[in-house]
Amino acid sequence: MADLLSVHRRILFHLNKVNGAYISHSEIDDILDQAQMQEFSFLIGNEREYPNIRIAVDRNLKVHTELLRFKKNVNMATNPFSLPTNAMYIVGALNKSNSEQIKFVDEDELGGILNSSIVAPSQDYPIINIEGTVAGGITLRAYPNVNPNIDIYYLERPQAPQFVYTMSGRQVVYDDVNSVQLLWSDVSIEKIIQRSLGMLGIHLEAAGVSNYNETKQATGN
Repeated sequence: MADLLSVHRRILFHLNKVNGAYISHSEIDDILDQAQMQEFSFLIGNEREYPNIRIAVDRNLKVHTELLRFKKNVNMATNPFSLPTNAMYIVGALNKSNSEQIKFVDEDELGGILNSSIVAPSQDYPIINIEGTVAGGITLRAYPNVNPNIDIYYLERPQAPQFVYTMSGRQVVYDDVNSVQLLWSDVSIEKIIQRSLGMLGIHLEAAGVSNYNETKQATGN
């Protein structure tokens, strides 16, 4: 995993190489965060184009492996239960009592299931409804309405990078201990750098930077 210092140096090198533009480390962090969220969205997949596909974590091994670093699980200790505020997408749920996958049910089918004499949920085979958000977190409710023994698997938001440094005279002294790193593989970090250069080219109205990035994307060199 590339250190944030090397990522910043790469971006500053290419910007200076093209037009000598100045940009601060905090501005680079902001652009990197936007670029990594684009990459995250790309890997998850376009749910508008493929509405019947849950998320791309199940599409293929390559995508699954890359997203593993953002995959978390938490026990649904209360009912209802709010996921951490950095939870972005639910991957699935597992009943720890019998290792059965748990079905997520929308509001439009919830009433019918609860009133059914055939498919009504039970302690061994509960269902989960996503009720909404409270203070930015996703809230879940399991049926039947008891405290379940359920593990929820989800993808968390990639942490925003933060380049921490002090100044010694006019020299930047990088603080690797307190800096917040990009948690991606080196391959994905390379893609994030290229995305960032393209976005910076637009931000700085530097045609040279945009053209450089387009060439890199097209040729892979």
